[in-house]
Amino acid sequence: VFNQVDGADQADGLATRLRGVCERFLVRSPRLAGWLPRSPRVIASIAGQRPFALDRPLCLENHCLRRLSARVQRWFPAVPALTPALKG
Repeated sequence: VFNQVDGADQADGLATRLRGVCERFLVRSPRLAGWLPRSPRVIASIAGQRPFALDRPLCLENHCLRRLSARVQRWFPAVPALTPALKG
């Protein structure tokens, strides 16, 4: 996940560079899970301690967050929760 990027092209470029380094030195090929844009909306959200997703549901930041969430859910399907048995 790349945070505070200027757009999809920058995120793809960073992912390509990171993948190359990882393949060369770690023999691993990480996938791009997603990216979040550089945004004054996110900065204001942090300062105001209010999730940006609540105020502008159709903004780019929310779109990126939804895509990231969907991709992670596809890659790591939900595992049934393990709840300890309570003895009482």
